[in-house]
Amino acid sequence: MINYLDYSPEDFLADESFTNYLLNKETLEIAFWQNWIEQHPHCTAVNEAISLFFVLKEASAQAVKQDASANYAKLASMLSATDISGEQLFSSPSPASKLTISFKRRLWFATSAAAALILGLGAWWYAQTLTYNTAHFSTIAQTAAEAKTVRLPDGSVVQLNSNSSISLADGYNDKKREIKLEGAAFFKVAKDASRPFTVISGSIRTTALGTAFYVYNLRKDYTSVSLLEGRVRVKGNQNSLELEPGEKMLFIDNKPITKSRFNTQQLEDFVKGKISFNDASLTQIKNVLEEYFNVTVEIKGAAPAINFTGKFDASDISAILKALEFSYNIHYNIQAQKVTLFF
Repeated sequence: MINYLDYSPEDFLADESFTNYLLNKETLEIAFWQNWIEQHPHCTAVNEAISLFFVLKEASAQAVKQDASANYAKLASMLSATDISGEQLFSSPSPASKLTISFKRRLWFATSAAAALILGLGAWWYAQTLTYNTAHFSTIAQTAAEAKTVRLPDGSVVQLNSNSSISLADGYNDKKREIKLEGAAFFKVAKDASRPFTVISGSIRTTALGTAFYVYNLRKDYTSVSLLEGRVRVKGNQNSLELEPGEKMLFIDNKPITKSRFNTQQLEDFVKGKISFNDASLTQIKNVLEEYFNVTVEIKGAAPAINFTGKFDASDISAILKALEFSYNIHYNIQAQKVTLFF
């Protein structure tokens, strides 16, 4: 068994499983290294390797952007040269300045294979970023008050909520399947291991091979992903995580994404065209109305204790509001995508 505590920073950078973790490529390797680093917080070699990796990745991206062949050759030459003076490798301030002179000297004598690997990974990363940033999407379906079901070219099915839209990336289903969602929708994904299925909702990317999940993104500062079947990986600005059936991801106010359990029966009923409540509190009712009807709910006045039970048509929010009005003397007002409840 490999003892990673004996690794130098060069060893970490030459380890393919470690670089896969840094590039967020392989699920099992990501989980392994996240766990290992958490268990060894004082391992300076791995921390130095991580710092240097992202410095090299940024340098590689800039090299590709300006002149791939000439600048990569120059960067490779810099990596292989001996730093006698101990001066900083890059002229502009960067995390590399935090590395000790002795570590930099050791790095210059690292194997050329490790340097080539870093350069190649940097080029791969930049190409992926460039492709994503320049991809063109075309709107194929949008809704107003009425929801609709849309079948995609690959056989996947989208139940699009009211006041929502979906757009497909050019070349959808060629090598990958990318969709932009504004609003909320339930996805039943056709299985195809060779073409990953990704839903982009605001700054959140949800990727699956074959699964069923619900994405809600009415506001830019709030996104949720609820997984009913299969497995998905959700990536945000600061972190990424995987969901298992019955788990829900929350992204709020640009903070790291988190996950929790949710009521799968409620989502299953929604897919079948129903909205169900079982002794639901006012907060639970508010959350259901917002996520499944794609509205914002404002509560005014002192609300009494509520234990609401019932099953309703998922296409008619007014039936739920009328039931609340009758049972708890709640008055309501609907304007566009905003619902106000008055006590």
